[in-house]
Amino acid sequence: MRSPLPKVLHKLGEKTLLQHALAAARGVEPDQLCVVVRHERDQVAAHISQVDPNAIIADQDEIPGTGRATWCALEQMKKVGSLGETTLITSGDVPLLETATLRALADTHVRTGSAVTILSTVVPDAAGYGRIIRGEDDQVTHIVEERDATAEQRKIREINAGIYAFSTDFLVGALEKLDTNNDQGEMYLTDTIGAATVAGLKVSALVLEDSVQAEGVNNPEQLAELSKIYESRKAGERDPQ
Repeated sequence: MRSPLPKVLHKLGEKTLLQHALAAARGVEPDQLCVVVRHERDQVAAHISQVDPNAIIADQDEIPGTGRATWCALEQMKKVGSLGETTLITSGDVPLLETATLRALADTHVRTGSAVTILSTVVPDAAGYGRIIRGEDDQVTHIVEERDATAEQRKIREINAGIYAFSTDFLVGALEKLDTNNDQGEMYLTDTIGAATVAGLKVSALVLEDSVQAEGVNNPEQLAELSKIYESRKAGERDPQ
């Protein structure tokens, strides 16, 4: 973001990016809500305590990756109470994500009896995103990250929004088997998708038509663009072109 302020503490409208994410997650009325912190830990944790005092804060250890972050969250949640049957995972930098979308994801997950349900969307330019890989029966088989994708896989426009519903029992077991054998040396949460496929478990995807909800913020330009869309939606107008 070219700023000393942690990314998730930048504001979009009257709230920080993290506040938007917390509000969307709180809307589904979870038994526990946990936020994983690492970069600028103290500053972010202080903000969480201020805007959502009931949120659980988990520190990610030295092992990088979304899979490890999820593991750290579950370990911290176990100390507070029991884990539920379904675990929803979202991101702190997708400010336009709506509670209704998270509810639909959870409902789809339960209805289909899946081990994992992915929120995906189709975009004109998929550069930088993980691609959804489907088999001959159109079922999701795995997700491949941009850096690990082949030239053919990079042509796929259905992307992973980084938001999931998991069967908690499956998730706990799958996280224990993750490694860092990939281009970035990280524990990818997305590797659990392939693990579910290998185990013969069902993997589903809820395709989000409103792809803007899945857009993250990584630079000032993206923040400015999503801020325009946010203000137009709040005013009941069409998205700016």
